[in-house]
Amino acid sequence: MISKLKSFFILLFLIFSISSFSQYDTLSVYFDFNKSNISYRQKIKMSSFVMRKEKTIYDIKILGYADYKGSIDYNVKLSQQRANNIYSYILNAGINGDKIISCLGRGKIEGSKNKDRYLDRRVDIIYKCKKQTEPINNKKPDEQIAETKKTNMQTAKKGDKIVLSNLIFIGGRHVLLQSSFRYLEELLNVLKQNINLKIEIQGHICCQRSGDGVDIDTGKNNLSVARAEYIYNYLVKNGINASRLSFKGFGANKRLKNTNINDYKNRRVEIMIIDS
Repeated sequence: MISKLKSFFILLFLIFSISSFSQYDTLSVYFDFNKSNISYRQKIKMSSFVMRKEKTIYDIKILGYADYKGSIDYNVKLSQQRANNIYSYILNAGINGDKIISCLGRGKIEGSKNKDRYLDRRVDIIYKCKKQTEPINNKKPDEQIAETKKTNMQTAKKGDKIVLSNLIFIGGRHVLLQSSFRYLEELLNVLKQNINLKIEIQGHICCQRSGDGVDIDTGKNNLSVARAEYIYNYLVKNGINASRLSFKGFGANKRLKNTNINDYKNRRVEIMIIDS
């Protein structure tokens, strides 16, 4: 009798445990041969997905693939471009970037048995959705606290650091998302209004335990430096004297506290106040 009761309670525990955690779901987006742009039909599919899931989705993993045609390096690059385009699309459609934990291109699918090669030319969006009983963050990125606000920059003192959390780069690249330029313009305006302000632009990456990342666009192992330099070049091009600016990359060596290596927040740019 005791044995049966013990088995019963173990079964109840397992059922409760399984029901308490959300399971991962997958949405696959397909691409034309040798293409990384999202087709009109797949955009309609993506728009519908975002509208239905925007308020509850989290823990998003974006994994890009290619078919067996082409070299290993080419397929990895193509699959990463596909993943990056999906990443950009769902951000611009209103998904909070903090919910995206990885964006990777994996090249061809090893051991694929798909007879139709188009099934391998895809990006898988793997995600969880919160149940209605769980607290839901309804805030969109534009409603989040912008750490680049003028008040932060104007009151900052020498040695202070400001995290530019709204400057979002495409995964694996030094290219800034179009939706992030408004925050870069805020930084530009603050520097124009405070002519004595001198800063160092510091780049960081996620998803590695140490060292720097490979920049997909250049093939160089200096992704954090390239991201910081991107901000530097924009400011200089738009009228800020280069003598007021410097830039530096820290790779993955200075992760934020209480974050893991894949945390989206580690893919960041910080501003060090050199003189105010």
